[in-house]
Amino acid sequence: MKLPFHNKSAVIIAAPGNELNGLMSRLRSQGLTLEHISSGFQAISQLETKFQNKTFSNDLIILFENCVDMSQREILNLVRTFAGPKEAPIIIFSKDSEFEDIQEMIGEDANDFLTNYTDFNVVIDKLSKILK
Repeated sequence: MKLPFHNKSAVIIAAPGNELNGLMSRLRSQGLTLEHISSGFQAISQLETKFQNKTFSNDLIILFENCVDMSQREILNLVRTFAGPKEAPIIIFSKDSEFEDIQEMIGEDANDFLTNYTDFNVVIDKLSKILK
C-alpha cells in the first residue's frame, strides 16, 4: 500500500518537545521524510545555503510554533527573501495565533496556516493539498 506522502520530504523548524515528537512520528508513519532543525538562525543559514547552491530538495517547510531564538514570522520573512512560495511552500502550525496574525502571515506568503494540529486528519488534509 502506498502511503499518502511517499517520496515527499519536509523540513520542520521547531524547538524540541513532546508535541513535536508525536507529530513527527505520525507524519513519518504516513511516508513523509522529515529533517528537523531546532533553531531559527540555524534554519535560515542552512536553507539559504541550500538555495544559493541549488541543493534544496524538500517539498515543504513546516514552521511548528515559535523557536526560542526566532518567531515564526521572522523565519517566514527571512525565507521569503531567498525563496518564493512555489519554490519553498511554508505551512505554519500555531495554536496561539490571533486571526489578524494568520491573515498577515498568509499575506506575507505563508502557503497555509494550521491552528488545530491535534486533529491529525486536518493535518493530513492540509499537507495533502500542498504536497499534491
